[in-house]
Amino acid sequence: MALKKIKQNKPLARKVEEQIKESILKKVFKPGERLPSENELVSTFEVSRTAIREAIHRLAGEGLIKVNGRYGIFVSGTEVSSVVNPFANLMQLKFGDMSLLYLMHARMSFEPEITRLAAKNRTDKNLEDLNASLQKMIDTREDRLVMAQHDMNFHRILSASTDNPIIPIIMEPIYCMLDTFIIENFQLSRAPEAAIHDHQQIIKHIAEQNEEEAYNAMANHMNTAKMHWDEQHLGDDKNE
Repeated sequence: MALKKIKQNKPLARKVEEQIKESILKKVFKPGERLPSENELVSTFEVSRTAIREAIHRLAGEGLIKVNGRYGIFVSGTEVSSVVNPFANLMQLKFGDMSLLYLMHARMSFEPEITRLAAKNRTDKNLEDLNASLQKMIDTREDRLVMAQHDMNFHRILSASTDNPIIPIIMEPIYCMLDTFIIENFQLSRAPEAAIHDHQQIIKHIAEQNEEEAYNAMANHMNTAKMHWDEQHLGDDKNE
């Protein structure tokens, strides 16, 4: 076992937390695997039950483990969904109703560069998937909720087309929270057609592998989306 007796040169709970965390990150304990019981951890570390419980609480708060009172303590899975809810909760607690606006501003920086990378690295399969997603947007334009879901999926495919597996993981919590943003934008009568046009331009430049124009097309799309949001939330009487 990788765990060992604690030296008492810093808070015991912190030392326990660090050892368990290191073992998880080094995959001594793999995703989905059951950790030693609380009693076993007390015996292994030779510390109090209080120190063990505090360490477990902190690790659970980081999303590294899940505690099931009946079955034990388990290493969290590697699915992206395990970080989405903690991220959304943190954003809501810190920024409240401003969360979506701040996320949109961040997205205006991230997405053009993602699109540039997609234009550089995309495969024929990526391009096929992007076109299929756009077609679904076109086919469901009368149902704004469904169209918004296909819109967000388009951007997920775009992230996957960068050939950098970290980017989809980073972006997924943002995409999940921005569902509301897109749905609200699509309440403007002209917004769905504008989105379709923008996505067509993005695909055109990705197909041509024109990195600079793909970047510009996404930047224009982000600016249009932000303009639609402002029209609705700044009390513009011209909204349709």
